[in-house]
Amino acid sequence: DGQNYSLAPFEDMCKRQKSFVLDAWKVKDTWINPSMTLSQSDPTKVVIVWRMPDKGRHDKIGYMWLHRYSWNITKSKDMIELVKPTKWRTYLLGEDARIFNHFGKVYIVYNNHLTRFKRLYYAELFYDVKEDMFHTLDPPNHVIFENEVNIRHQKNWSPFDFCPQCSFHGGSAIPSQTHPVNATLLFVYSIRPHIIVQAYQTNITGEMTAEVVFKTTAQDSSDFWQWGEMRGGTPALLVGDSYLAFFHSSGRLSHKHVITYVMGAYMFERNPPFAITHISPEPIFHQTFINESYGWAYKV
Repeated sequence: DGQNYSLAPFEDMCKRQKSFVLDAWKVKDTWINPSMTLSQSDPTKVVIVWRMPDKGRHDKIGYMWLHRYSWNITKSKDMIELVKPTKWRTYLLGEDARIFNHFGKVYIVYNNHLTRFKRLYYAELFYDVKEDMFHTLDPPNHVIFENEVNIRHQKNWSPFDFCPQCSFHGGSAIPSQTHPVNATLLFVYSIRPHIIVQAYQTNITGEMTAEVVFKTTAQDSSDFWQWGEMRGGTPALLVGDSYLAFFHSSGRLSHKHVITYVMGAYMFERNPPFAITHISPEPIFHQTFINESYGWAYKV
């Protein structure tokens, strides 16, 4: 059932002289599960996407352009379109979107709740400069896990590039003239155990099947994380000789009814079978996060 691995602790980033936490933006709208990536055409810009709640309707996916260094907004917020609109605007319906670069192109992976249980989709995005809008190039691909159980949600898959011969920039594979090969897009389906899947086109309707390609199991993972099930979060980026990704988990405190969400980070090997090498020993948070004024969290 896979290969065993041992775990090593992360560096304590709070000991660094420069803070790694940015002040939150003060926005009027609700931003849920934001994700960001570098612009492919302008290295000074970052595009951020997030889930836009819509009461009584299906949620949509919003986006905004930011300056990479000042974090100032360079383009006001809008919503991602489904394919290129003609007369009527058709928005992309979905939740928990992750935006990422894959071999020089921008993609988005998300889930929607059009049926009782959430299902996973991904699509290539295109920014139309003339029309000043983001839209999908084609209808999104519905990705079906090979052992999918219809009575559970499919969400929180973390994408990453695998390309041994590629050069990498910003953690993502980029085209190379010396090595004209395509990067393989893989997904982390599960963290514990660490299950890696690859999606294959199965028919002309856009359905894809995700098959397990690698699976590794930790020897000492039963008690190192005490804050709920580890679930996927950010796309994994190559940092040095390892991939780095952040995950989340949640649980109810014994004396509180509210659900508390926390996050951690982990790293895994850059080559198959992609065994995990490091995991946060505790949730990552900053001292300014401990704030009970709104009652949403309790000293997590």
